[in-house]
Amino acid sequence: MSPCGLINYNDWFTNGLSTWIKSLTYMLNSLNKLDIDYIQEYLNDEIMSKTYPVICPFTKDDATSYVEQEIKGWAAGCRYPFSIIINNKFVGVCALYDVNRTDRTSKIYYWVAVEFWGLGIATKAVKQLLKYARIELELTQLTTGVLERNIGSKRVLEKNGFYVEKILVNEGKYHGKFLGEKFLEMKLNLKNSSSMKPITKPKAH
Repeated sequence: MSPCGLINYNDWFTNGLSTWIKSLTYMLNSLNKLDIDYIQEYLNDEIMSKTYPVICPFTKDDATSYVEQEIKGWAAGCRYPFSIIINNKFVGVCALYDVNRTDRTSKIYYWVAVEFWGLGIATKAVKQLLKYARIELELTQLTTGVLERNIGSKRVLEKNGFYVEKILVNEGKYHGKFLGEKFLEMKLNLKNSSSMKPITKPKAH
């Protein structure tokens, strides 16, 4: 505390904020129709659309279609979408898609609402998603693409063990957005990932 009982905000940002972030509870829930309103609100954001392949305005019908397609994908065993829940509040989505159980491969995507950027949420959500991929689905290789200029998202992936495999120029792969921009194709070999401690399935009793 500073003199006269006033808060020293420099101290709070270096100590208090760090403590607050550590106190957050993280959870991944399977995506469901209760998430539609949140998704519509958070994806209908011009800032989000600058780095995420979403077109604004993003309507309630768009959000409904998005969730319904993801749920169908789960039923078909080719997509596994999760709501990112922080302190019982929906803040984003992370998912496995194009899942191939035979080849044991998948792609991933994730997004976090703009108002929750910079809190390390995406990093922790992706870490939990990787554990699900390895333990529940027994996948061994994951890939994803990220805009070269999206430094924050690249760092999320690097912190979880992904590495840049190649750089390519987008010619229409990402929903017709970001044409001509450079993308990083990133890969993670789950068997060799140093960012994940060995985990064994619990034995049946």
